[in-house]
Formats: sequence, structure tokens, C-alpha cells
Amino acid sequence: MSKLAAAMGGLVIGGLVGVGVGILVAPKSGAETRADITNTASDIFEQGHGLYHQSVDSVQAHVSDIQPVINRKNDEMQAKIENARAIIAERVSRNAAVAHEQIDKNMPIVTEKVNEAATAAQGAMDDLAEKIAPKKDSASAAMTAE
Repeated sequence: MSKLAAAMGGLVIGGLVGVGVGILVAPKSGAETRADITNTASDIFEQGHGLYHQSVDSVQAHVSDIQPVINRKNDEMQAKIENARAIIAERVSRNAAVAHEQIDKNMPIVTEKVNEAATAAQGAMDDLAEKIAPKKDSASAAMTAE
């Protein structure tokens, strides 16, 4: 427990003890003492109620003072976000244009390489077909002779 909390606790306890002793030794009658206590409690309640409303008003005033700052900061943040979006969009557009140029530049080379590979594959298949064809013809001739 902090020293401040201990001191506050001591003050509250001391105050309550003082009130109790004061009531016991007071020269007034019980009815008068009860009436005084009731009046004092009512006064304390009214003061607390007033302090509560003052605090609420104070907080609302501070919120009203802070709200324009919050709005301004929000507007600044929105402007930064929009700026960042614009920068990103410009960069994406530029990168897409560069990629498109590279595709246009390299497409004839890729097409040529694919055609060369297809021609080579077709030549290999033709060679294989020629090698298989004589064996197939001799095998079918042997079967026909039987």
C-alpha cells in the first residue's frame, strides 16, 4: 500500500472517530444531534451532487476542446492515407506498363523458341516413326505369310 493511501485511510478513520466522540460528548439532546447529523449529511450530499455535476461539465468542456484536435488529426490521417493510395496506384500502374513492355519485347523471341522446339519435336517424332515403320511392315508381312 502506498504512503498516500495509508495517510488517506488514517484521515478517514480519524475523522470518523472524531465525529463519534463529538456526538457522545455533545451538549445537545439526541433529537437535536440527529437533526444536525441529518442536515450535515444532506449538505454533504448536495455538495457531492454539485461536485459531480461540475466534474461532468468540466469533462464535457475538455472533450469539446479536444474534439477539434481529434477531427484535425483524423483529417490529416485521411489525407496521408489517400496520398499513400495515390503513390501505390501510380507505382502499380508504372510497374504494369514496364511488365507489358517486357512482354511485348520478349514475345517474338518466346514465339520463335516455341516454334523451334515444336519443329524439333516434330522432326524427332518423324524420325521415330520411320524407325518403327519398317519393323511394323515386316511384322505384318510375317503375320500375313502364316
